[in-house]
Amino acid sequence: MGCKRFVYVAKHNCGFVTWHSKVANYPYTVAHAPNTTDVVALFVQSARKYGVGYGFYYSTVTNAYARVCSSKVLPGRGAPYTQDQYNTIILEHLKELWGNYGPLAEVWFDGGYNYNLTSALRSLFDLQPRVVAFQAEGLMKSPVRWVGTESGYAPYPCWSTCEYSSSGAGSPDANEWFPAETDFTLQQNDQWFYNPSVQTHSLAQLVDMYETSTGHNTALIIDFAPYPNGTIPAAQVAIAAKLGNYVKRCYENPLVEVKNTAGKHVLSLNSSSPITIDRVVIKEDQKRTENTCFQYSCCRCLRERSGLGK
Repeated sequence: MGCKRFVYVAKHNCGFVTWHSKVANYPYTVAHAPNTTDVVALFVQSARKYGVGYGFYYSTVTNAYARVCSSKVLPGRGAPYTQDQYNTIILEHLKELWGNYGPLAEVWFDGGYNYNLTSALRSLFDLQPRVVAFQAEGLMKSPVRWVGTESGYAPYPCWSTCEYSSSGAGSPDANEWFPAETDFTLQQNDQWFYNPSVQTHSLAQLVDMYETSTGHNTALIIDFAPYPNGTIPAAQVAIAAKLGNYVKRCYENPLVEVKNTAGKHVLSLNSSSPITIDRVVIKEDQKRTENTCFQYSCCRCLRERSGLGK
């Protein structure tokens, strides 16, 4: 598919921990399950084998096992922990995830985090100084915001600057560097968990999502929903490969590519024969604070090869 990184859901809202955690008072883990496979360890091993970046999703604000909703332990619901105990468990779990598996590319706070833990979480990010973090505004230097929808479409224009605690299109007048990430599912109907009655999106739909998310200045993250046994359904693998092949055919070898390092904003295309162009890609070198270095490329997308028509 050509993905640069994979983010594994190490603990979702149910509270089940899929690595061999050493947190003594939290037994809801694979280490205490009939199948004791350390899934996190195998995931990291596989990511390193294939040379892709990797990271973890860990939901801090919801935990059904601990009777936690919106970061608060619900009183009178048979909660096994006090609020202070639960907060400590969060920090101990994240210390294991961020401290034991090498450099991470991305971590996820789905739904944000408990603001009472701001100082402690900031300190934990010392374990991963080069990571980006979804919905971690106020905690570290490289937070990523939610684009505001799980449909696969980003607003246009979509700015890399946005006020903290906001989502959506951002603003050119905002003061925070807070780029967006667009997330959607390979299965239709916003179905994140495997459902045998739900089909995958078509290639045409996925291409449209790709070009209106990545093409609108956002990072793109796509959900794979595994079978209960942990394997990825063949239909999801096949359609993901088709999307990857499309992106390579369309964008990997541009007809014209110009890197402008002189701070000029004029681009001239000269050709001795006619060239058909149906899209232009413009990238800003965002490492340069003066914002004057651009890269341009023009493509003739081979849509007919992917069965999408001209």
